[in-house]
Amino acid sequence: MSKARDEMMAGVDLNMTPMIDIVFQLIIFFMIVIDMSQKDLEALELPQSQKAIEDEAEEGRLYVNINRGGDYILRMQPLSLNDLEVQLKLRVDAPMKDGSRTRDAQDLAVRPILIRADRASEFKHVQKVMYVCGKEGIKIWKVNLAAAQVAAEDDAATAPK
Repeated sequence: MSKARDEMMAGVDLNMTPMIDIVFQLIIFFMIVIDMSQKDLEALELPQSQKAIEDEAEEGRLYVNINRGGDYILRMQPLSLNDLEVQLKLRVDAPMKDGSRTRDAQDLAVRPILIRADRASEFKHVQKVMYVCGKEGIKIWKVNLAAAQVAAEDDAATAPK
């Protein structure tokens, strides 16, 4: 029985090219998906704080980045303050992934926002974003500000003696 099977399999060659093509396509797909998940975070030098805590991403959180020049950036797209207001109005009421409500009983947005400002930018730009968050039609009340943790050696060097 095994001799007959060996004779049948003797002329069969396995073509691995389609399998390798599929593996490479999967690798490319996952590289793109991983890159897309970081679209909200602009490369900024955040201000440092001794009280900064590790960030825990919240479901549906919006990210606004402010670079050194005071430009407002939402999902890698530079916007004017008026355009940012329009985009926040659209995004704050966008359906949540889990189907939960986007507003609470007082008509406040459930979706939080994280404002990430470069340490060299002026605070007035952060104030303007916070003002927009409080406007009618947006009403984001969960506002977080991003800061980098001070490294242990930096903390020791600045401690009073």
